[in-house]
Amino acid sequence: MKHVFVLAVAAIAAGASAQLWNEQGDAGDLPGTAQLTMGSGPLNFISGTLGTNDADMYGITVTDWSIFSATTTGGVSFDTQLFLFTSGGMGIAFNDDSVGTTSTLPAGNALYSGRTNGEQVFLALSQFDKDPLSVGGAIFLDTPFNAVHGPDGPGGGSPITGWDANGGSGGVYRITLTGAEFFSANPVPEPFTMGLGIAGLAVFARRRFKKSK
Repeated sequence: MKHVFVLAVAAIAAGASAQLWNEQGDAGDLPGTAQLTMGSGPLNFISGTLGTNDADMYGITVTDWSIFSATTTGGVSFDTQLFLFTSGGMGIAFNDDSVGTTSTLPAGNALYSGRTNGEQVFLALSQFDKDPLSVGGAIFLDTPFNAVHGPDGPGGGSPITGWDANGGSGGVYRITLTGAEFFSANPVPEPFTMGLGIAGLAVFARRRFKKSK
């Protein structure tokens, strides 16, 4: 019974620390197939694995555009690209290289810092040089590599419809976020409820222990 109690407490605690989203299976690469992050509270990290010539897209909510940022710096060992799209698939911003070959959409950038808070958007990651396309062609221009681009490509006026086939090998990644939370809420215990649950389990465990003595 002691082991059951410990496992139950660990499960509740893990559910309550809702700041990390781990990729479930293989995230899609378009708004209709993107993985929608589900949880409660701030979303600080997204972790996953990118296959060869692949792109992963996630639905998130930006709670504060003035401090919103996303970066792969410190979280990857391969050459990344980061893209931000509206809920309708229109390009917002893109970065290839910020620190070395890692990518960053920095806080305070004029391309998005003035947008309306509480907006649901899509964040996508790919390897260099796999880029998003619309009916008009490439949505973003690549160069200069270290710049943060708006939808400045020939296809920038239309929503994403696919990706080119120029990606290399991928690997494990972690995207670090600020100013964001999960795309949608799921039942995660609030701190007060979680405390009651742990207390109840403790009482139950003590009673079972006394009966077994």
